[in-house]
Amino acid sequence: MKLVNSSLCPIFPVLFLSLLCFLLSISTPALARDAVSIEDAVRTALKNNPDVRMAAINAKRARAELQKAESPFMPSLSLQAGYTRADAPSTYLFKTIDQRQLSDNFRDFNDPGTLTNYEAGINLRWNLFKGGEKFHTRAMSEAGIGEQKAVLSKAREMITASVIELYFSILKAQQFIEIAEKSVKTVQKQLEIMQAKYRAGGVLKSDILSLEVRLAESENSLVESRNLFETAVTSFETVLDKEFHGTLRLEKDCKCPVAFPDQAGRAVEQALDTRAEIRAAEKRVEKARSALRAARADYLPRVDINARYYMDDDDMSFNTEKENYMAALTMEWKLFSGFSTDAEIKKARYELQRALEAKKKASLAVKSEVKKAYFNYKNASARFDTAEKSVQSARQSLVIVKKRYEGGSEPVTRYLEAELARKRALFNKAAAYYDMKLAKSRIGKAMGILSGLWK
Repeated sequence: MKLVNSSLCPIFPVLFLSLLCFLLSISTPALARDAVSIEDAVRTALKNNPDVRMAAINAKRARAELQKAESPFMPSLSLQAGYTRADAPSTYLFKTIDQRQLSDNFRDFNDPGTLTNYEAGINLRWNLFKGGEKFHTRAMSEAGIGEQKAVLSKAREMITASVIELYFSILKAQQFIEIAEKSVKTVQKQLEIMQAKYRAGGVLKSDILSLEVRLAESENSLVESRNLFETAVTSFETVLDKEFHGTLRLEKDCKCPVAFPDQAGRAVEQALDTRAEIRAAEKRVEKARSALRAARADYLPRVDINARYYMDDDDMSFNTEKENYMAALTMEWKLFSGFSTDAEIKKARYELQRALEAKKKASLAVKSEVKKAYFNYKNASARFDTAEKSVQSARQSLVIVKKRYEGGSEPVTRYLEAELARKRALFNKAAAYYDMKLAKSRIGKAMGILSGLWK
């Protein structure tokens, strides 16, 4: 048995290592899929962001306001109970009558004695007409729901736009870092070569100093790029309400699926139908019109039903022989209120005028934003085309200058200028590329269709 055990002992480490390698081979592709896509980022932000949540809560609160506005259409019921002890003649007389216990030979109204009374009942109040105020108040609440829905849509639109902006800003900063790191390595390598030549007496000290200055500039660009990246990541985490703890990886091959008309005029027409700001302004106009009608309703009469069913007894032995009821239909018409109604009407009329002007202002702002977004997209596309050509020229120039520099026919300063020109061209291309993507998403935001792409 000992020989068998000793022969099997080496098998267990082999099996363990094999299992470990198998698990690593499975987990590696999973890790590769951990990159955050732009769709995931938008959905996470729309789910977690406090601004969207607060807007959603306000929409629910508006529904509660509508429920409250509908309550006056229904009757109001209340239970009543009370205990009374009195020697007031009027109270004694009426409560005794309600108890159905007033003596037939009762004569002394001035000194009836002491009364003990228990009363229990139910009251009903129902307003049948109030000049139409209830209808207009309900219409105001319904418009308020529409307004809060538009505000929620705007919050979703703003958060979606912020996520896309930060997403592309992070990718742009990452590309800046790659360009800056490559530039640092290139200059560092040339500095090491020149230092070796300097020690051999083949180059001047000024060439070394020029390379050192250029290296410092490249390192400074790298620091700025890293700072830009960290700042964008911090803002990205804030919008998403999620921390990545240095593990954030974004999909580089991402697209913003925004489709828009070729002409800005058609986009403006669509934006005026879809933008949340326009819908909110329209709902505010509706609310103001309903408020004006509600104020005018105060000039009309109101009609109410008031009813009571109750029992009175001196020892709480209630029975149907002591039941009482009262029902009344009343009308009240306010003839003069110290001009308060007139003031309310003026106030509501001015609010309507203000809402109409706000709607006009919102329309002008939307038109301007759409046109600017189209112009910026056209400009970004032209800049990207130019930047691509500039990169090709800068690369070819660097190749030629590098060969001449290595052959000794060009000074180191000329080589550094060519290397700097290539780096700037790469920076400009990266900036123009992501600016073009951002300009496209801004057209979607201007048209009010951005957040709807990820519902």
